[in-house]
Amino acid sequence: METHFIPRTIIPTRIIDRAGDDVGLWKITKLAPDYIIKGYEITIENGKLIKVTFDAKHPNRDPDTSEYCIPEVLKRTVAGVEIIPQLELCMRTYQLENCYFLPWNDIECKEGSRGYR
Repeated sequence: METHFIPRTIIPTRIIDRAGDDVGLWKITKLAPDYIIKGYEITIENGKLIKVTFDAKHPNRDPDTSEYCIPEVLKRTVAGVEIIPQLELCMRTYQLENCYFLPWNDIECKEGSRGYR
């Protein structure tokens, strides 16, 4: 098992909310400073990403353990340098269908288009 600290700032930019077949996409226009990720730690075991932790608030991060809920597709991907951009895109996105809390009191957003990244 190996652990690496990635000293990169991640600013969340979008929210995806799925309700059945309906998908809502919002662009985050303002968020509280404690939601900005200032570096994160990854743990790799047997060539797979098994854990991501950081201190910032995030709806898809367990507030008790600081562990980010890694999307299943990334858990199945061989962990190499190429997985970092995919992981960071996921960390910039709040997936509200499976979250620990709703961030509505700490952010401002506007409805986005389906092609927004």
